Amino acid sequence: MILVFLVEKNNPKVQRLFNIFYADMEGADKEEFIASMTDFYSFNNKSEHKPFKVDMKPVLEEIPIKLTTFSEWINKQDWTEKIDTTAG
Repeated sequence: MILVFLVEKNNPKVQRLFNIFYADMEGADKEEFIASMTDFYSFNNKSEHKPFKVDMKPVLEEIPIKLTTFSEWINKQDWTEKIDTTAG
């Protein structure tokens, strides 16, 4: 779950996400970013509306693919890779 690594401040995944979103922003605060993302995912995970719960059956009937869970995908990423975060 994303919350697990977001609250681990020295986790390379946190630094990479912070760099993707804020690398070019002067004065960006990593602690504020962690708090914001934690709040976002906490709300969505606890919300009675279940915004992350989607019935994929109709999609898979049209597009027969094998889905990958977020936790599987996130563990396969190279979180130390340097990427270009320039927008535009």
